[in-house]
Amino acid sequence: MYPGTYARTDPNHVAVVMTGTGETLSYGQLEERSLRLAHRLRDMGFRRGDVIALLSDNSPRVFEIYWAAPLSGAVLHTLNFRLSAQDLTYIINHAQDRVIFADASVYPMLASIRDKIPSVQHIVIMT
Repeated sequence: MYPGTYARTDPNHVAVVMTGTGETLSYGQLEERSLRLAHRLRDMGFRRGDVIALLSDNSPRVFEIYWAAPLSGAVLHTLNFRLSAQDLTYIINHAQDRVIFADASVYPMLASIRDKIPSVQHIVIMT
């Protein structure tokens, strides 16, 4: 079910718990952050059907991006952060990703292939 449904009825209910750190994300926070990111994507010129990539390990930000994609009309393309630079280049180019949301730990690899992934207009490092 769409998190916004729960955000309207019980916004403080916990939606995500990171067991390693104890960090939580409520349905209200998830809805607000997802909507904000969806608006940001549209403001950046994203249109229905554009592809965004997600390259991350476990993080609460993943859920925000996961729900922002359909809200903005974008298609979410998840990538395994353990892939080689060569494999990432091939997959990103094949999918025609326009933006990549990435964990800071993989930024050096993305920077090394930046000139080989011309469809990517933005790389957003998640904190």
